[in-house]
Amino acid sequence: AARQNIESNLKVLEENHILSKKEAAAIAEQIKMTIDLKEAVQDADFIQECGPESYEIKWDILRQIEAYADENTVIASSTSGLFITEEAKYMQHPERLVGGHPYNPPHLLPLVEIVKGEKSTETATQKAYDIYAALNKEPVIVQKEVSGFIANRIQVAVFREVIDLIQKGVCTMEDADKAMLYGPGLRWGLLGPMTVLH
Repeated sequence: AARQNIESNLKVLEENHILSKKEAAAIAEQIKMTIDLKEAVQDADFIQECGPESYEIKWDILRQIEAYADENTVIASSTSGLFITEEAKYMQHPERLVGGHPYNPPHLLPLVEIVKGEKSTETATQKAYDIYAALNKEPVIVQKEVSGFIANRIQVAVFREVIDLIQKGVCTMEDADKAMLYGPGLRWGLLGPMTVLH
């Protein structure tokens, strides 16, 4: 399923002229698949953990990773809502765990939110930042754990306001979408809200 998903995403990028056929093939050739966790992590400098959104499952995955990975290996947990401090609770080396939340769909959107837990070191945070930047991502650092991180909190604030406007009869759903799409949406595609405010 993972291989099919990767092939499908590469095909979309190729069809939309984001990647050439040769570039897509080169990417596919670099990906090595395994179901052996030891083989996957034992020589890794950086691990992107992408298990389900469950502390119990994350604790088990992180325990297994730590059994085979070098103690200096940085682990980025792909979560959109769990707290890194809680994920790291049973780790031998919690200082090397950071949140690594690629915004969906990650093959199209460049944002990655790096979340620092209470024990995450600056070294681990910077290594994650450098790796994501080298992959042409746009990493941001969430300095303090908070539900929803940065982007989802901003998105939910806008969503709440739209619901309020519709419920009060100020506009229809369609016009709320148009107002965002053809106004701030276009502006925010080039300038962040703080730059616009400035």
